[in-house]
Amino acid sequence: MKKCGMTIVLMTLFILSVFGQIHAGLGAYNDDRVHEGLLALPSYFEYLKSDHFISSMAENMESEFLQMGLFVILSTYLYQRGSSESKKLPEDMSNEDSQMEMLEVKYCRQQRAQRPVLFRLYEYSLTLALLGLFLIFFLLHAKSSYNLINEEHATEGKPGISFVDVFSEDKFWFESFQNWQSEFFSVASLGILSIFLRQMGSPQSKKMRDPNWKTGSG
Repeated sequence: MKKCGMTIVLMTLFILSVFGQIHAGLGAYNDDRVHEGLLALPSYFEYLKSDHFISSMAENMESEFLQMGLFVILSTYLYQRGSSESKKLPEDMSNEDSQMEMLEVKYCRQQRAQRPVLFRLYEYSLTLALLGLFLIFFLLHAKSSYNLINEEHATEGKPGISFVDVFSEDKFWFESFQNWQSEFFSVASLGILSIFLRQMGSPQSKKMRDPNWKTGSG
């Protein structure tokens, strides 16, 4: 358990958060339905199948995986001097760092020659997985929003929309952008704050004795 403690704690917090969302979401959704003259959903199970829950869950997940995917890509090519979240600047690399990088390049060349397609995919597998999950949740968010909009239009006696039309709906993009901006800002804040602040014992932080402008946590 000690070796997987971080995953266990974070997944436990995730599950507890989902339960909290389901409980609060059912109450909020039923308040809206009663206000609109509709029957309240009788159970948590019914709410789990509702577009209200699926849409809210998907819009949060899409922003998380977009943020992580972009961070992995950007941290490959861009630097932030002094941040523990950045690679070392080329001019700050030691001889040992340069040798390790050369060994990595040599290994990758050998593997590409032996498995040109599979190894290329493996080289970018983390980014592909994260952005793939983003796309799945983005489309799930769009599908649930489409159903909710048509449900609302039916209640108001308005004509329904097509699935493609949901991408021109202000409400859909409002939900997406309000999540995306918070993710981008939080990652940028971590990168900047890690220049000047520390957390003793954390691999996300530089050592207590490191100067502010040392780049990287290693």
